[in-house]
Amino acid sequence: MVTDDEVAGAFAIRGFATVVRNLVGCQWQMSAQDGQGAPHVSFSWYRGSPIGRERADSELIGRPANDIEVGGHPGFVASGSGRPCELGVQFDDDFVHWSTWYAGEVPTADPCAAARQLAELTVSRAVP
Repeated sequence: MVTDDEVAGAFAIRGFATVVRNLVGCQWQMSAQDGQGAPHVSFSWYRGSPIGRERADSELIGRPANDIEVGGHPGFVASGSGRPCELGVQFDDDFVHWSTWYAGEVPTADPCAAARQLAELTVSRAVP
C-alpha cells in the first residue's frame, strides 16, 4: 500500500482532484471530469493473470517493453514517446501494474521514474 502523498510525491504534483479505490486497484486523477484526458496514475493488482499478456499488449500499441527487476521480482517497463509509462512486477501467479501518464501536460517528473518509485514502495511493503 502506498499513500496518496507518496503517489503525489513520485508524480511530482501537488494533489489529486479525484482518488478512486476498488477491490483491484486505485486511480489518482488530476481532473474529476476527464481522468483519462488529464494527468493520472493508476495501480492494479492482477490475480492469476499472466504478466506476459500485459507486456505483449503494451508492445502491440507502441510501448516497447524492457525487462526489469524490482526487489528481486521480475517485471517489465514499457513506454513510448508521449505515452504513459507502464510498469509490471510479477509475484508468483499474480502481478501488480503501475501506469503514469501526464496526458497533454508537460511532465513534472520522469513518468517511468515515478512508476519505478511506486513499484519499489509496493514491493517493499508486500506481505510474503
